[in-house]
Amino acid sequence: MRALACDLGGTNVRFGLGVDGRLDPETVVQFPNERFSDFGTALKHYFGQVRVGRVERAVVALAAPIDGDTICLTNRNWTIARAEIAEIAGTGDVVLINDFVALGAALSRAEALVTRPVLPGAAGRGVKLVLGAGTGFNASALIEGGHVLAAEIGHTGFAPEPGLETALRDHFAGRFGRCSLDRVLSGSGLVALYRVACDRSGRAAALGDAAAVTAEGAAGRDADAVLACGTLAGMLGRTAGDLALTFLPRGGIYLTGGVTGALAPFIQGPDSPFARAFLAKGRMRELMRGFTLDLVMDQSAALVGCLAWPDLPCNTVCGGRAAGPT
Repeated sequence: MRALACDLGGTNVRFGLGVDGRLDPETVVQFPNERFSDFGTALKHYFGQVRVGRVERAVVALAAPIDGDTICLTNRNWTIARAEIAEIAGTGDVVLINDFVALGAALSRAEALVTRPVLPGAAGRGVKLVLGAGTGFNASALIEGGHVLAAEIGHTGFAPEPGLETALRDHFAGRFGRCSLDRVLSGSGLVALYRVACDRSGRAAALGDAAAVTAEGAAGRDADAVLACGTLAGMLGRTAGDLALTFLPRGGIYLTGGVTGALAPFIQGPDSPFARAFLAKGRMRELMRGFTLDLVMDQSAALVGCLAWPDLPCNTVCGGRAAGPT
């Protein structure tokens, strides 16, 4: 079986080819979405650049809720139609899944993922949880039996701590009428948090994007960037802890996403802002120490999940629906 795998987020799109469920790393390519007017153009460009030829299946993971055969991305004004993918790819076997469902499916092959430990421990059997911050935020869980539990956790409400977090909440609530996790645990959330920090310190905001904030924060060159990165890492850790109490993932917790990876200096280690917030669950603190956390370094994890998805013992989504072949 020769298959196309695609991981489409709000900022970048990543393509790869798999043979019999295994990803060929030589075919993996990432493009910034801003290069293309729509997804179909990006897909045609990939087919032309890599000279893909015929595929028997296409599995496309999207950063959006999946319901039907035409999907609108949450954080980009693109519409993805299964019929268009089928025409370009030359196959009627086109499956659309949520991007975090793909990441959940990748956990069925967790031993093949490149990871780095965040908190020590040995994962046991049971639920595996994956969560991450990038253009937005979401999570999913792989439960025994091969079910991937889909969710739109990023669109739940953000509960801030006093101080910078409250100011950040007010900023987004003032613009959009409410403040969700998707707004704050993201690249745009980090930039907004940095600007709030600059306002409070009385300094001009010199950094204009998340990459600059994380770079300056990790290097310790900008005090407001350091504060913003540490605060966001703590918010992410607190949210990860909330989800750990929700799912009790004895099989391990996996952290993904471009913003998450960029914040690694503020996430790794028992004294990091992330770890302190993750463990700060009052009477449940000792329970929290029993969870294993790893940072996924493999940027192709969602592609691995796309190829693993059809082979799961039960490739249906609890709480969501995959648009499958006709």
